[in-house]
Amino acid sequence: DSCTADHIICRGDASAGNENQRECVMLYDRKTKWLSGVPTKSKSAKEAYRAIAKFAGAEKIKRMHTDGSKELAKAVEDHKIPVHTTSPPGIPQSNGLAETMVRVEVEGTRCELSQAGLPPSFWPQGIEHLCFARNIQIIDGDSAYNRRHKKGHFLEVHPKAKIIPFGAGVNFQPVPALQKDTNFPKFGDRAIPGVFLG
Repeated sequence: DSCTADHIICRGDASAGNENQRECVMLYDRKTKWLSGVPTKSKSAKEAYRAIAKFAGAEKIKRMHTDGSKELAKAVEDHKIPVHTTSPPGIPQSNGLAETMVRVEVEGTRCELSQAGLPPSFWPQGIEHLCFARNIQIIDGDSAYNRRHKKGHFLEVHPKAKIIPFGAGVNFQPVPALQKDTNFPKFGDRAIPGVFLG
C-alpha cells in the first residue's frame, strides 16, 4: 500500500557487481515490511521501472515515497502509482526510513559476503539473498512473507524448501545438457559440488 524507494549507488569499478551491476534499487513496503534490493546496470528510469515491477509482482502499489530522483519519479509515473511523495532535495535525513533500509541492505550484504568468503563483486546475489532471508524470517510470530502473501509462512507454504546460508557449499544436480557433456563422467556422481548463491 505504502512503499518507499531509493537508489544504492556503487561508485567505481571496484564496487561493480559480477555482471557489471552498478546500482541497486531498494524498495520497502511499510505495511508488510517486505524488503527488496534489485541490482541494476545503471541509474536509469527504465531500470527503476523494472525494479518496481519486480518488487510489485501482480500487485498494485498505491503510494510511493522517494528522494525525488528524476529516474524514480519517471518510473513511478510510468507505473501509474497514484500518490508519489518526495523528500526535500539535499536532506537525506528527511527520508529516514529509506536511508535505514539502504543501510540494512548494504551492511547485511557486506556481512553475508564476508561470512561466505566471497569477493565484493558477488553483492548482487548477496543482496537478493539477504532480502529474501529477511522476508521469510519469523519475528514475534509473523513474517513479511506471510503479511504479503497471506498464505502462511514460507516453510508452511513450501514444506520441501530448505533455508540455506548464502555462500554455503552444496552438492547439486546439474542441468541434463551438462550431464550429457562428454567431459561429465558416465559413472561419476550425479551431484557436483557448488556454492549456494540464492
